[in-house]
Amino acid sequence: MTSASAFVAESVDRSPAPAGPLLPLLCAALCFLVLFPTLGWMQFQNSIENLTVATALETRREGRWLVPTLQGEIRTRKPPLSVWLAALAVPPTIVRDMSSADPAVRERAYDLFTRQVRWPFLLSSCLMLIAVYDLGTTIGGWRGGLFSALAAATNLLFFKYSRIASSDTELALWVAVTNAMLARAILRRQHWFGFIGAGMALGLGILTKGPIALLQTVLPVAIFSVWWRKRAGEQSALPRPRVAVAVLTAACLALLISLPWYVLMLRRVPGVGHVWFNEVTRLDPADPRPDPWYEIPKLFWTFLPWVFLMIAGLVAAGLSMRRRLRDPLVLALLLLLMPAMVMSFVPERKERYLLPLIPAAAVLAGCAVERYTRKPSREPGWLLALAAHWTALTVLAVGLPLWGAARLKTVEGQPWFSWPAAAGIAGASAIVILLGIVLQRRRPWTIAASTVLAMLIFDAAHYHARADTDGGRSDMKPLAEQIWARFPDAELYGQRPQGKVVPLDLSIYLNRQVRPLEELAAASERPQVLLLYQAKGADAPSPIPDEGWLPLSTAQRGNNTWHAFARRGLRSVD
Repeated sequence: MTSASAFVAESVDRSPAPAGPLLPLLCAALCFLVLFPTLGWMQFQNSIENLTVATALETRREGRWLVPTLQGEIRTRKPPLSVWLAALAVPPTIVRDMSSADPAVRERAYDLFTRQVRWPFLLSSCLMLIAVYDLGTTIGGWRGGLFSALAAATNLLFFKYSRIASSDTELALWVAVTNAMLARAILRRQHWFGFIGAGMALGLGILTKGPIALLQTVLPVAIFSVWWRKRAGEQSALPRPRVAVAVLTAACLALLISLPWYVLMLRRVPGVGHVWFNEVTRLDPADPRPDPWYEIPKLFWTFLPWVFLMIAGLVAAGLSMRRRLRDPLVLALLLLLMPAMVMSFVPERKERYLLPLIPAAAVLAGCAVERYTRKPSREPGWLLALAAHWTALTVLAVGLPLWGAARLKTVEGQPWFSWPAAAGIAGASAIVILLGIVLQRRRPWTIAASTVLAMLIFDAAHYHARADTDGGRSDMKPLAEQIWARFPDAELYGQRPQGKVVPLDLSIYLNRQVRPLEELAAASERPQVLLLYQAKGADAPSPIPDEGWLPLSTAQRGNNTWHAFARRGLRSVD
């Protein structure tokens, strides 16, 4: 795609950044300020987010911090760091008001809760940009770091997951910090600072989602280190004694941070070792159906619009490896491809697993742009990459509002955008993109500037419109509101067919547990609500025994249906 004369194995520009260390902080702060007002637009409809939020809410409500529970059962499949962050972000007064008898007080509390429980994860995503900047600076100078941070902040995958409370979002931060510190240790020879920082971040990553962090950090960096030393002509692949001590200290720090919780769980929770083994190996995943093979290659569209520039960086790094050139960009290539290749062999291949790969993909794209800005090229491969980049950006930023006005509908059946609004959004995006195309030869930095502006317009329009669609609404919130209106103090019980649980957004919007059906008491002084599951094509369920149960409502969840029944306690069913 590109030639060696274009941007293969260029020397790194080590000139100081104009704003010094404030530049990455400014990028992260601006990203946080732009996205923070949108945190309350979406309801709790993402099943992965709901796991974290429901567990955090139960932790804050029940006070079980060391061993968090979900629906009263110990949750040890994942380490608790993400749950702790979410729970700490929510004041007890908000949790109390979420169960208020006054609907207005309750609604205000939920509005605050939605923002409070999500902001630590948005902050984590924005802090990840600082780590991306640092990694990009080590590999491609401060311009490479800046372009890398901008690419990391304005792709489809970042926009989708940066605003939800998820352990994958948190893991992406610690993976990025670990890799940035390891790059400093190897490429800048800041051995103690780099390895100690990497050890601390790695420990937090393991405490977030287990040893998967090792696959995304230590393994590819170790292989790169051996390759890098051989390119320098060093005969031994082993580090010098002083470096080895720093590495050993870092490993001890990682274990000191992450290991105590695991040891405590092994002592207190029978069978937890088997649970963790299945989580790591995915031999017995929660969903036994294998995911499609293309989930990992999805990176090549979820990283739009930067994906074609990322491919340019991949080609440059690949050519350097082939020609045995000592190019630091090879590190980004290994950080991207090695975890992706390993994950492609396991049955579970979720889109969210790609989040820790954003930094490496962004550095490949950012350093490709940096090398072009220093030495603009007329090579056909580079021109093709630019043409594809501008085309993809135009389809996203200009095409979305027009398509939304013509074909896409909200839950009320209205178009996503009115035609005047669509014309205004598409026109503004088109002007920004056209300026970037026209100015890219004389001012190559406008490639990044125009892309960032167009993608910010795209995200604001898309996220705001999508909030009024099925993808932005909770299926269970209307049912929760009916239960609040008719049985505010009801006990809830739910069927768990084939390991399924009642969707957790019902538990979130009712601020209480949904207990297993087996715990249903024959009688209670409080009203009882029973949730029964109906698969697509199956007959509608009915309570057994049928003692005083009356139909309350139903809630559709995909192709399946949940039926709610109620029976009287101290007061009868209306």
